[in-house]
Amino acid sequence: TNLTMPYAHGRDRQLVEYVSRGTRGEVHEPWFAYFGFRYLEVRGLPDDASVAVTAYSMHTDLASSGTLATDSSTIDRLLATARRTLLNNVHGVPEDCPTREQAAWTGDTASVAEYELAAFDSETFLDKWIADLETSQRADGQLPAVAPDLHASRMPSDPVWGSALHRMLRGHLLHYGDFRLV
Repeated sequence: TNLTMPYAHGRDRQLVEYVSRGTRGEVHEPWFAYFGFRYLEVRGLPDDASVAVTAYSMHTDLASSGTLATDSSTIDRLLATARRTLLNNVHGVPEDCPTREQAAWTGDTASVAEYELAAFDSETFLDKWIADLETSQRADGQLPAVAPDLHASRMPSDPVWGSALHRMLRGHLLHYGDFRLV
């Protein structure tokens, strides 16, 4: 219910259902899929059932490039939340949200660029995504709102979202000194 959208009309979103055969040691895992969630609900078990559930945090392997600790537990929690949030949004491409489209929206990527570049060694990850953005560029030079853009009909370009290429190239150059991309 935390993913309710105005147009969902009460529809459950991101619902994954497994029906157990009731045999000991059953393992249920989604194949080639991932889901952002905070809670897991298990229903329909007999009162004497014994169940163990393990959830994994999966993301692109970005190494930390530094840490910051303060004397404020509030700021430290905010930094930990920012780190977890960014890692929740990197699965081969920089994504907007692990709970909805899981698409590489250019504006979302550009909006977290400074943090990502400062907190993680993301040189090769962003190098690859910048190449995705460039190969998704239209013949007339317009940049897509999502990259890679594999849709036959594309959304109109927007200068704010399209500026992601320039912002990412600049950030990549300033943090890694790599003129090759520029």
